[in-house]
Amino acid sequence: MVKDFLIASLSEQFHQNRDAAIKVLDAKRKKHPATIMAFLRRDGNHQTTVCPKESWNESFMQGWTDAINEHWDVFENNLAKFTAQLRDTLISDMRAILPLIKEQHPVSVKVLPMPRLQELVEAQINAVSNVLRNNDTSYSQDLRNVAIDITQDSDKAFFSRAMQNAYNDCEPYKGPGVTKRSLEKMEAHLTKDQFDSPFTKAERALESALLKNDVKHINGGKDSVKTRVEVILVSTYEAFDRLDDRQVDDPKERKAMKALQKILGTMEETYRVAGEKLREVKARYPV
Repeated sequence: MVKDFLIASLSEQFHQNRDAAIKVLDAKRKKHPATIMAFLRRDGNHQTTVCPKESWNESFMQGWTDAINEHWDVFENNLAKFTAQLRDTLISDMRAILPLIKEQHPVSVKVLPMPRLQELVEAQINAVSNVLRNNDTSYSQDLRNVAIDITQDSDKAFFSRAMQNAYNDCEPYKGPGVTKRSLEKMEAHLTKDQFDSPFTKAERALESALLKNDVKHINGGKDSVKTRVEVILVSTYEAFDRLDDRQVDDPKERKAMKALQKILGTMEETYRVAGEKLREVKARYPV
Protein backbone atom coordinates (compact mmCIF):
# COMPACT_ATOMS: atom_id res chain seq x y z
CA MET A 1 0.00 0.00 0.00
CA VAL A 2 1.14 3.53 -0.75
CA LYS A 3 0.86 4.69 2.87
CA ASP A 4 3.09 1.81 4.03
CA PHE A 5 5.57 2.62 1.28
CA LEU A 6 5.64 6.27 2.36
CA ILE A 7 6.41 5.39 5.99
CA ALA A 8 8.93 2.73 4.97
CA SER A 9 10.76 5.21 2.74
CA LEU A 10 11.18 7.62 5.65
CA SER A 11 12.49 4.83 7.84
CA GLU A 12 14.97 3.70 5.19
CA GLN A 13 16.29 7.24 4.83
CA PHE A 14 16.69 7.71 8.58
CA HIS A 15 20.50 7.91 8.64
CA GLN A 16 20.57 10.19 5.61
CA ASN A 17 18.03 12.56 7.14
CA ARG A 18 19.72 12.56 10.54
CA ASP A 19 23.15 13.28 9.01
CA ALA A 20 21.64 16.16 7.03
CA ALA A 21 20.19 17.61 10.24
CA ILE A 22 23.59 17.45 11.96
CA LYS A 23 25.16 19.35 9.06
CA VAL A 24 22.48 22.01 9.52
CA LEU A 25 23.28 22.21 13.24
CA ASP A 26 26.99 22.51 12.48
CA ALA A 27 26.19 25.48 10.24
CA LYS A 28 24.21 27.08 13.06
CA ARG A 29 27.27 26.91 15.34
CA LYS A 30 28.89 29.61 13.21
CA LYS A 31 26.28 32.17 14.22
CA HIS A 32 26.88 34.67 17.01
CA PRO A 33 26.22 33.10 20.46
CA ALA A 34 23.50 35.68 21.18
CA THR A 35 21.73 34.73 17.92
CA ILE A 36 22.01 31.03 18.72
CA MET A 37 20.50 31.53 22.16
CA ALA A 38 17.73 33.70 20.70
CA PHE A 39 16.69 30.77 18.51
CA LEU A 40 16.93 28.23 21.31
CA ARG A 41 14.86 30.37 23.69
CA ARG A 42 12.12 30.55 21.05
CA ASP A 43 11.88 26.86 20.15
CA GLY A 44 14.09 27.35 17.10
CA ASN A 45 12.20 30.33 15.63
CA HIS A 46 13.63 33.84 15.41
CA GLN A 47 13.63 36.91 13.23
CA THR A 48 14.87 40.48 13.38
CA THR A 49 14.33 43.63 11.37
CA VAL A 50 17.32 42.70 9.20
CA CYS A 51 16.96 38.92 9.20
CA PRO A 52 13.88 37.13 7.84
CA LYS A 53 12.04 34.58 9.95
CA GLU A 54 13.89 31.29 10.19
CA SER A 55 12.89 27.94 11.67
CA TRP A 56 15.58 25.57 12.86
CA ASN A 57 13.10 22.70 12.94
CA GLU A 58 12.23 23.17 9.28
CA SER A 59 15.95 23.29 8.47
CA PHE A 60 16.63 20.13 10.50
CA MET A 61 13.88 18.19 8.72
CA GLN A 62 14.60 19.42 5.20
CA GLY A 63 15.81 15.99 4.07
CA TRP A 64 12.73 14.43 5.65
CA THR A 65 10.48 16.98 3.92
CA ASP A 66 12.13 16.29 0.57
CA ALA A 67 11.44 12.56 0.98
CA ILE A 68 7.79 13.29 1.85
CA ASN A 69 7.33 15.62 -1.12
CA GLU A 70 8.87 13.05 -3.45
CA HIS A 71 6.08 10.54 -2.71
CA TRP A 72 3.15 12.69 -1.60
CA ASP A 73 1.66 13.32 -5.06
CA VAL A 74 1.74 9.61 -5.83
CA PHE A 75 0.12 8.96 -2.47
CA GLU A 76 -2.76 11.37 -3.15
CA ASN A 77 -3.21 10.18 -6.76
CA ASN A 78 -3.53 6.57 -5.68
CA LEU A 79 -6.07 7.47 -3.04
CA ALA A 80 -8.14 9.04 -5.83
CA LYS A 81 -7.85 5.79 -7.82
CA PHE A 82 -9.01 3.77 -4.82
CA THR A 83 -12.06 5.99 -4.35
CA ALA A 84 -12.93 5.74 -8.04
CA GLN A 85 -12.68 1.95 -7.88
CA LEU A 86 -14.95 1.85 -4.84
CA ARG A 87 -17.51 4.10 -6.55
CA ASP A 88 -17.47 2.04 -9.74
CA THR A 89 -17.90 -1.22 -7.82
CA LEU A 90 -20.84 0.02 -5.77
CA ILE A 91 -22.64 1.61 -8.70
CA SER A 92 -22.05 -1.43 -10.90
CA ASP A 93 -23.53 -3.73 -8.27
CA MET A 94 -26.57 -1.48 -7.77
CA ARG A 95 -27.21 -1.13 -11.50
CA ALA A 96 -27.05 -4.91 -11.89
CA ILE A 97 -30.09 -5.50 -9.66
CA LEU A 98 -32.92 -4.96 -12.13
CA PRO A 99 -31.18 -6.48 -15.18
CA LEU A 100 -30.52 -9.57 -13.08
CA ILE A 101 -34.21 -9.83 -12.20
CA LYS A 102 -35.15 -9.49 -15.88
CA GLU A 103 -32.63 -12.13 -16.87
CA GLN A 104 -33.64 -14.69 -14.25
CA HIS A 105 -37.40 -14.05 -14.26
CA PRO A 106 -38.34 -12.65 -17.70
CA VAL A 107 -42.05 -13.52 -17.40
CA SER A 108 -42.93 -12.70 -13.82
CA VAL A 109 -40.90 -9.49 -13.89
CA LYS A 110 -43.51 -7.98 -16.21
CA VAL A 111 -45.88 -7.47 -13.30
CA LEU A 112 -43.35 -5.54 -11.20
CA PRO A 113 -43.43 -1.70 -11.14
CA MET A 114 -40.11 -1.55 -12.99
CA PRO A 115 -40.12 2.21 -13.70
CA ARG A 116 -40.54 2.92 -9.98
CA LEU A 117 -37.84 0.41 -9.11
CA GLN A 118 -35.50 1.93 -11.70
CA GLU A 119 -36.09 5.42 -10.29
CA LEU A 120 -35.33 4.15 -6.81
CA VAL A 121 -32.09 2.51 -7.89
CA GLU A 122 -30.95 5.61 -9.78
CA ALA A 123 -31.79 7.82 -6.81
CA GLN A 124 -29.68 5.65 -4.54
CA ILE A 125 -26.85 5.59 -7.07
CA ASN A 126 -26.87 9.39 -7.10
CA ALA A 127 -26.82 9.38 -3.31
CA VAL A 128 -23.80 7.06 -3.25
CA SER A 129 -22.02 9.23 -5.84
CA ASN A 130 -22.68 12.34 -3.74
CA VAL A 131 -21.35 10.65 -0.61
CA LEU A 132 -18.12 9.67 -2.35
CA ARG A 133 -17.71 13.05 -4.05
CA ASN A 134 -18.22 14.96 -0.78
CA ASN A 135 -15.90 12.56 1.00
CA ASP A 136 -13.18 13.20 -1.58
CA THR A 137 -13.32 16.90 -0.73
CA SER A 138 -13.19 16.52 3.05
CA TYR A 139 -10.65 13.69 2.90
CA SER A 140 -8.34 15.75 0.69
CA GLN A 141 -8.65 18.76 2.98
CA ASP A 142 -7.66 16.71 6.02
CA LEU A 143 -4.77 15.20 4.04
CA ARG A 144 -3.55 18.72 3.23
CA ASN A 145 -3.67 19.50 6.95
CA VAL A 146 -1.57 16.39 7.63
CA ALA A 147 0.89 17.53 4.94
CA ILE A 148 1.24 20.88 6.72
CA ASP A 149 1.94 19.12 10.01
CA ILE A 150 4.63 17.10 8.25
CA THR A 151 6.52 19.88 6.53
CA GLN A 152 5.95 23.13 8.42
CA ASP A 153 6.97 24.23 11.89
CA SER A 154 4.12 24.82 14.35
CA ASP A 155 2.97 23.75 17.80
CA LYS A 156 1.11 20.82 16.17
CA ALA A 157 3.79 19.83 13.67
CA PHE A 158 5.03 16.27 14.15
CA PHE A 159 8.76 16.97 14.05
CA SER A 160 8.42 20.15 16.11
CA ARG A 161 6.68 18.23 18.88
CA ALA A 162 9.42 15.61 18.77
CA MET A 163 12.05 18.36 19.20
CA GLN A 164 10.30 20.25 21.99
CA ASN A 165 12.00 18.44 24.88
CA ALA A 166 15.41 19.50 23.61
CA TYR A 167 14.43 23.17 23.62
CA ASN A 168 12.84 22.77 27.05
CA ASP A 169 16.03 21.19 28.41
CA CYS A 170 18.09 24.13 27.16
CA GLU A 171 15.86 26.73 28.80
CA PRO A 172 17.36 26.62 32.34
CA TYR A 173 20.97 26.77 31.08
CA LYS A 174 22.72 29.96 32.13
CA GLY A 175 26.17 31.40 32.68
CA PRO A 176 29.50 30.75 30.93
CA GLY A 177 29.39 28.00 28.34
CA VAL A 178 25.62 28.16 27.98
CA THR A 179 25.79 28.22 24.18
CA LYS A 180 28.12 25.23 24.04
CA ARG A 181 25.98 23.19 26.46
CA SER A 182 22.83 24.07 24.57
CA LEU A 183 24.26 23.04 21.21
CA GLU A 184 25.52 19.79 22.75
CA LYS A 185 22.00 19.12 24.02
CA MET A 186 20.55 19.74 20.56
CA GLU A 187 23.10 17.45 18.94
CA ALA A 188 22.44 14.70 21.49
CA HIS A 189 18.74 14.93 20.76
CA LEU A 190 19.18 14.84 16.98
CA THR A 191 21.61 11.90 17.15
CA LYS A 192 19.51 9.60 19.31
CA ASP A 193 19.26 6.04 18.07
CA GLN A 194 16.59 5.33 15.51
CA PHE A 195 13.95 4.07 17.93
CA ASP A 196 14.05 7.21 20.11
CA SER A 197 14.96 9.69 17.37
CA PRO A 198 12.75 12.74 16.76
CA PHE A 199 12.60 11.62 13.14
CA THR A 200 11.13 8.25 14.13
CA LYS A 201 8.68 9.89 16.54
CA ALA A 202 7.54 12.14 13.71
CA GLU A 203 7.10 9.09 11.45
CA ARG A 204 4.90 7.45 14.07
CA ALA A 205 2.84 10.61 14.41
CA LEU A 206 2.44 10.76 10.62
CA GLU A 207 1.34 7.12 10.42
CA SER A 208 -1.14 7.67 13.25
CA ALA A 209 -2.58 10.77 11.57
CA LEU A 210 -3.05 8.93 8.27
CA LEU A 211 -4.75 6.00 10.01
CA LYS A 212 -7.08 8.33 11.90
CA ASN A 213 -7.95 10.06 8.65
CA ASP A 214 -8.82 6.70 7.08
CA VAL A 215 -11.06 5.81 10.01
CA LYS A 216 -12.75 9.19 9.98
CA HIS A 217 -13.50 9.26 6.26
CA ILE A 218 -13.53 5.66 5.06
CA ASN A 219 -14.48 2.97 7.53
CA GLY A 220 -15.23 4.09 11.05
CA GLY A 221 -16.52 7.57 11.77
CA LYS A 222 -20.18 8.51 11.88
CA ASP A 223 -19.69 10.50 8.66
CA SER A 224 -17.39 7.95 7.01
CA VAL A 225 -18.06 6.50 3.56
CA LYS A 226 -18.79 3.09 5.09
CA THR A 227 -21.41 4.43 7.50
CA ARG A 228 -23.13 6.70 4.99
CA VAL A 229 -23.20 4.11 2.19
CA GLU A 230 -24.62 1.54 4.58
CA VAL A 231 -27.42 4.00 5.43
CA ILE A 232 -28.18 4.34 1.72
CA LEU A 233 -28.18 0.59 1.18
CA VAL A 234 -30.44 0.04 4.18
CA SER A 235 -32.88 2.62 2.82
CA THR A 236 -32.84 0.73 -0.48
CA TYR A 237 -33.67 -2.55 1.27
CA GLU A 238 -36.47 -0.86 3.19
CA ALA A 239 -37.96 0.69 0.05
CA PHE A 240 -38.03 -2.67 -1.69
CA ASP A 241 -39.43 -4.26 1.47
CA ARG A 242 -42.32 -1.82 1.42
CA LEU A 243 -43.10 -2.94 -2.09
CA ASP A 244 -42.91 -6.54 -1.00
CA ASP A 245 -45.11 -6.04 2.08
CA ARG A 246 -48.13 -4.78 0.25
CA GLN A 247 -50.92 -7.26 -0.41
CA VAL A 248 -50.25 -9.09 -3.66
CA ASP A 249 -52.85 -11.48 -5.06
CA ASP A 250 -51.39 -12.11 -8.50
CA PRO A 251 -49.27 -15.33 -8.31
CA LYS A 252 -46.89 -13.99 -10.97
CA GLU A 253 -46.32 -10.79 -9.00
CA ARG A 254 -45.75 -12.75 -5.79
CA LYS A 255 -43.19 -14.86 -7.62
CA ALA A 256 -41.50 -11.74 -9.00
CA MET A 257 -41.41 -10.13 -5.56
CA LYS A 258 -39.74 -13.20 -4.08
CA ALA A 259 -37.19 -13.15 -6.88
CA LEU A 260 -36.54 -9.48 -6.21
CA GLN A 261 -36.01 -10.08 -2.51
CA LYS A 262 -33.67 -12.97 -3.23
CA ILE A 263 -31.50 -10.81 -5.45
CA LEU A 264 -31.62 -7.90 -3.03
CA GLY A 265 -30.36 -10.18 -0.31
CA THR A 266 -27.01 -10.24 -2.06
CA MET A 267 -26.73 -6.45 -1.70
CA GLU A 268 -25.78 -6.87 1.93
CA GLU A 269 -22.46 -8.10 0.62
CA THR A 270 -22.01 -5.14 -1.70
CA TYR A 271 -19.88 -2.99 0.55
CA ARG A 272 -17.85 -5.93 1.81
CA VAL A 273 -17.12 -7.10 -1.74
CA ALA A 274 -16.33 -3.53 -2.76
CA GLY A 275 -13.87 -3.30 0.11
CA GLU A 276 -12.16 -6.50 -1.01
CA LYS A 277 -11.91 -5.20 -4.56
CA LEU A 278 -10.54 -1.94 -3.24
CA ARG A 279 -7.78 -3.78 -1.41
CA GLU A 280 -6.98 -5.63 -4.62
CA VAL A 281 -6.67 -2.33 -6.46
CA LYS A 282 -4.40 -0.96 -3.73
CA ALA A 283 -2.12 -3.97 -4.20
CA ARG A 284 -1.83 -3.11 -7.89
CA TYR A 285 -0.49 0.37 -7.09
CA PRO A 286 2.53 -0.26 -4.85
CA VAL A 287 4.24 2.91 -6.20
